[in-house]
Amino acid sequence: MKAVLQPDKHSLKLTLSKQPVPVPIYPKDVLVKAHATSPVKGALDWAVWFPDFIPKDKIPVPGQDIAGTVISIPINSDFKASNKVYA
Repeated sequence: MKAVLQPDKHSLKLTLSKQPVPVPIYPKDVLVKAHATSPVKGALDWAVWFPDFIPKDKIPVPGQDIAGTVISIPINSDFKASNKVYA
């Protein structure tokens, strides 16, 4: 998958890179294929303002808005694969 990353938490520079598709970790996780997202200026500062918020072994993926399609759901989910969602 493609991901916009912020390799240096002290820089506003973003890079587009290829990353592995995430695997749901928790029983209620829903996996969504993003069709659109928007990095926001405030999110670019999260790694500096909240250093414990982002795991040390992860590169920040800025932004919190997303629109996409559900591709993986847990058992007994209110979602269905192929649902169009936004958050």
